[in-house]
Amino acid sequence: MSAVLTRPESRTARVDDDGRFLWTRAAFLEALSRGDFGVDNKIELLRGEVYFKMTMQLPHFRALYNVLHALQPIFEPNHFVIMQMPLALNEDDYPEPDLAVLDEDPSQVTSLPKTALLVVEVSDTTLHKDRTTKAAIYAQAGIEDYWILNLNDRVLELYRQPAPMQSEAWGFGYRSITRFSETDSVAPLCAPQNPISVAALLP
Repeated sequence: MSAVLTRPESRTARVDDDGRFLWTRAAFLEALSRGDFGVDNKIELLRGEVYFKMTMQLPHFRALYNVLHALQPIFEPNHFVIMQMPLALNEDDYPEPDLAVLDEDPSQVTSLPKTALLVVEVSDTTLHKDRTTKAAIYAQAGIEDYWILNLNDRVLELYRQPAPMQSEAWGFGYRSITRFSETDSVAPLCAPQNPISVAALLP
């Protein structure tokens, strides 16, 4: 993914210590509503910077379907599995995770979700960003269960126990990080009685 260089006109944007122009969520949504990024671009706000999302390739498409197909029977109808929809986690971030499990009905909400029971990113070219920037964003927001389906190594990475961490670049991270291979099964933290085969998630 490549950062957008366009600067917002809104006074709610800031410049960081390195001179980079940062967006607030308010300025980002204002620009989005004006069509400043074009109508066909998939974008998200991460730590005040705007990123174009890369075009989805077949392995990512298949993995996304596999995860959706695995999660829906576990959580619905009492919870709701959404795909590539935004989370309004804080004033500097507006990510669109590949999948998220919500405790509220998306058709009934009056504002965008501010948390999720589970967040899943299907990752190949974005692996570094998913492990660092997005992990910090989700940890700061208190997301207890964050999964990265790592297509490069064909493993599922589980991130749990979010906490402030001075050792991390963004000051937040996960104290527990575990990798599971294709022969393993993993259960969501909020549905421990429902293990999922990692092999069933991979394309």
